[in-house]
Amino acid sequence: MLSVVYVRIDYTPLVQPEDAPAALFSEARAHVHVVQLASVIGDRQVSTPGLAVATNYLLLELDKLQKLAAGREDMQAEVIKHTVSGAVGMTFTNINFTNAYRALDNVA
Repeated sequence: MLSVVYVRIDYTPLVQPEDAPAALFSEARAHVHVVQLASVIGDRQVSTPGLAVATNYLLLELDKLQKLAAGREDMQAEVIKHTVSGAVGMTFTNINFTNAYRALDNVA
């Protein structure tokens, strides 16, 4: 005797509005940040002014998240800004080149 069991679960949670409870992920709140980074700040490649603007924006928003977490027992937040300099050697179509960077901020 051969038994076959097939279960398919299709569940997509409802999209949460901007005023959803803080404990829930809100697509609308996340979209505000996407618009700010992609449309308002715009280009943010290395050595463009937008990169510093985006870094500052992220640090301000993450500071808000840290303050929210400090008032809750079920949440913890740590923000780290690390400034790095260095170089990466690469070969592209048999051509060697080096990409150097200085004082590049990483936010985690």
